[in-house]
Amino acid sequence: MSRENQNPLESYSKRPFAARIPLEDGSLVRYQELIARLQNSDYGSYMESQKLRYCGEGASFEYDRKSMLEDLGPDLHPIGHQNETARWAGELLLAGSALPRAPITLDDEQASLLMFVCAMHDMGEAMHPRITEATGEVIGDIPAGRKTRQHKLVEKRVRQHIYETLLPDVETNFLRRVENIIAHEPDVNDIIVHELFEAAHGLQTFDTARRAFEHSQSYFVNIHKGDVIDIATQNGARRSGLLGLHRAVLLSNCDTLPKLASQYALIAKEIEPYLDEIERYREYKRTTA
Repeated sequence: MSRENQNPLESYSKRPFAARIPLEDGSLVRYQELIARLQNSDYGSYMESQKLRYCGEGASFEYDRKSMLEDLGPDLHPIGHQNETARWAGELLLAGSALPRAPITLDDEQASLLMFVCAMHDMGEAMHPRITEATGEVIGDIPAGRKTRQHKLVEKRVRQHIYETLLPDVETNFLRRVENIIAHEPDVNDIIVHELFEAAHGLQTFDTARRAFEHSQSYFVNIHKGDVIDIATQNGARRSGLLGLHRAVLLSNCDTLPKLASQYALIAKEIEPYLDEIERYREYKRTTA
C-alpha cells in the first residue's frame, strides 16, 4: 500500500473507527466513503493529471514530473497532498494520545471532521472543464503566500459546486463546519480540529522542504565555493528546483513552524535539525519587511 493511500486514522484508533459524518436523512457514513466518492469521481480523476504543487502560478521549481514525485513524494500531487495532510494528522493524533499530560484525544465525530477537512481542503483547486462551466473560473494551485482574497473566493465557489454535485446527501451543517475550518474561522467546538489541521499541514509542508534539501545533495556531488548549478542539465535543473523549493517553503513557514513546535512535541522533534536555518529566514524577513 502506498503512503498516499494509507488510512492514517485506523492506526491511531485501537477500535473500529465509527461512522460519524451525518447525512441529511439522519444516517451516518464513514469519512473514507465520502473521500472515495470525491477522488474516484470525474473531478478527482481530472485533478490527478493537473500540475504538481509548486509548479503553478508564481512558482519556478518545476522539473520533470516523474522525478519530482520520486524526490518529494505524494505531497506534491494535487490529490496526494490532501491525503498526506490526513496522514500527518493521524501521526499527530497517535503521538498526542500517548502524552502523559493533557493527551490530545478526539471523539469519532471530531476525528471524522478532521480527516474529511484534510482530504477536502484543496478540492477548490480542481480544474475540470465542467467546473469551469458551472462556476465561471478555476485557478488550480496557488502557493499559500500568494493567494489573494479573490483566489480564495474562486476556490470556495468550486468547493460549493463539488458539495452540490458529489455530496448532496451530506448534512448542510456539517459542510458549513468544514468550510469554516478551511477558512480558518472554526466554530468554537471545532477549534481543536482546526488546530490539528493547521499543525498537520505545517508538519507535512516542512517534511517536503526537508526532503527537497536531502535530495538536492544527491544531484550535485562536487560542491565547492564558486560552483554553478547548470540548469540546462537534467541534474542541474533538478537540484535548482529542489533547493529553490526548500528555501521558499521554509521562508514562507519560518514564523509558523516554531509556534507549532511549541505546541506539538512531534513537530519540535522533526524541525530540530533545521532550527538555525529557520531562524535565519525569520531574521531575513524581519530585516526586509
